[in-house]
Amino acid sequence: MSTEFESRTAAGGLAFKLYRGEGVALLAFDLDQSMASDDFVGFSIEVRYPGSDHWGALKNRLHFEYSPDPESPRLFRSTEAPFQKFRWIHVPTEVKKGEFRYRVTACYMNADGTLRNGPQVENSISLEPTTIDGFLNVGFTRGFASSQAYAGRFNNEEGILPVPGSSDAVSLDHDMAPFEKHYDWLGFEARRLIIDLLDQVAADPSLTLDALIYESKEPDVLRRIEALHGRVRAIIDDHDTQGEESSAETITANRLAAAGATIRRMHFGRQQHNKVLIVRRNGWLYAS
Repeated sequence: MSTEFESRTAAGGLAFKLYRGEGVALLAFDLDQSMASDDFVGFSIEVRYPGSDHWGALKNRLHFEYSPDPESPRLFRSTEAPFQKFRWIHVPTEVKKGEFRYRVTACYMNADGTLRNGPQVENSISLEPTTIDGFLNVGFTRGFASSQAYAGRFNNEEGILPVPGSSDAVSLDHDMAPFEKHYDWLGFEARRLIIDLLDQVAADPSLTLDALIYESKEPDVLRRIEALHGRVRAIIDDHDTQGEESSAETITANRLAAAGATIRRMHFGRQQHNKVLIVRRNGWLYAS
């Protein structure tokens, strides 16, 4: 795996720098003053995924002009609607092993309204999720359910959580299978790291889990912790409504205690959203 976190190239007065993120790339551009003429209108960006020979243009939600009844959501190829920014973030639909290759072109507009290409540069970088292989892995969530990206991909599906007040909402037993893709996209590597860690503890009897829990609403995570039985110690929030008998936190505490876990309830304070998992092997710190 490539360990490069940034890469720079330049040609014809156009400089292009790539910064590697967690399954995401930050693209930054700089244009020579001599190339920044009045007819300069932005940059087009194309990407070629690892193992592919196809260039695909990144999409822009803005265009120079719109039809009277534009499609929703409005997405235009940046080769036709250049980005009028000097940086852009690309979140690939799929993070593959190997290097993502990007092609950036400075775009200019002719007097008749047509576009012409100026200087063009290419650059590539790996976006594999492991931060430093064998040493450190930092995982991030990908987006929000309120984002345009979620709305465009999942048609703004709201059923990923049970309806408040329903029996499913308080049982923490609802079926998440229909929304697995939604959670996988939203949680991205952070969720995968949590699931993998809990599965690793389940498979090794020498491992124990300490958990600090605020907000407990995902059945798949609860079921995995519950299956560890007496190898779990957990501190679970009980401030305000989270201390009520019908709250997800109280249900979590009762289920884990019934499974043999050692549970303590404490006031975390409002909006304290940290969730902490600490794994020990034979009592010694193993991972967190």
